[in-house]
Amino acid sequence: MSTKAPNPVDKYVGSRVRMRRIMLGMSQEKLGEALGLTFQQVQKYEKGTNRVGASRIQQISEILQVPVSFLFEGGPGGGIAKADGLSEAPSPAYVSDFLATSEGLALYSIIAIATWKGISYWMIFIIGGLTGVMVALVPFDWQAHDTYFIVAHLHYVLIGGMLFPVVAGIYYYYPLLNARKLSDRLGKAAFWLMFVGFNVAFFPMHLAGLRGMPRRVFTYPAGVGWDWFN
Repeated sequence: MSTKAPNPVDKYVGSRVRMRRIMLGMSQEKLGEALGLTFQQVQKYEKGTNRVGASRIQQISEILQVPVSFLFEGGPGGGIAKADGLSEAPSPAYVSDFLATSEGLALYSIIAIATWKGISYWMIFIIGGLTGVMVALVPFDWQAHDTYFIVAHLHYVLIGGMLFPVVAGIYYYYPLLNARKLSDRLGKAAFWLMFVGFNVAFFPMHLAGLRGMPRRVFTYPAGVGWDWFN
């Protein structure tokens, strides 16, 4: 007895569910718990062997944080005739089909972590740029000159603005060097350690400089209010 092949629409919807689930870092067990199903049932949904009902599709789209149309976007037309007229023919879903593969998901994870580092660069560089505008004002520069405010400004512009893009570039292009992707878990941990650690270390220098703490001095008298920042 021959087994019945899955419906192309069901198979496509299942592949879109799998793609979005992996993009969110969600396992089949977690999706099954959210749906009140077993992970075996989720596997059948993703393979297209079991048809997904309308209410279940709505529930899945809410859990995966996408509109229902996302699950059908670029899928087979199901035999419904479309008017030709001046409308353009639908383009093949090359991007979504590629992202549904293991290579596409690996590429997505690389781009995501590299993008995090790129966004953190802009955040840090903008802070350094704003403090640079402040230092460009003569009355403010008269007060902040040769204080730790200048040290913090330089670190945010030079180190923060240069280090994060370099690390993002290394993480993004590393697979081209030896055909091996760096760890996603270590990449996320390294990002948060760098971003939080950098701001915790250097942002208080702005406050210390505003309170008059001079730079290039290795010791200070006690009780001037700079102890907490150090």
